[in-house]
Amino acid sequence: MRQLSIKKNQVNVWRGLERKVIELHEIATLATEQNDDSLKEELKQETEEITSQLERLEKQLFFTGDYDARNALVALHAGAGGTESQDWASMLLRMYLKWAERNNYQAEILDVSPGEEAGIKSSTIEIKG
Repeated sequence: MRQLSIKKNQVNVWRGLERKVIELHEIATLATEQNDDSLKEELKQETEEITSQLERLEKQLFFTGDYDARNALVALHAGAGGTESQDWASMLLRMYLKWAERNNYQAEILDVSPGEEAGIKSSTIEIKG
């Protein structure tokens, strides 16, 4: 029952987006016929909004598997390579934390083992959302 509700929600969102695109097409036709700058500005703003919403929806399509709604544990290990691999593991940790922040996920560092000179030997993070 829960899955059906989720699917109905998704269909409603896509239908709403489709209606907005049809409205935009009508506004574009009017703006072209009347050569109205205010309509063109409104068209530009609405297009940017729809593009942003479409990008969010496209990202959601990547996460439609059985386990995609769950949290993720990410384990990073420097491996062989000494200081350079430890530095690289540190860069990866920062990258994953920034990615989570930019995509509105909560990231929590569960464990960090610092490197001898620079970087980290290993780290475990949990990404929620």
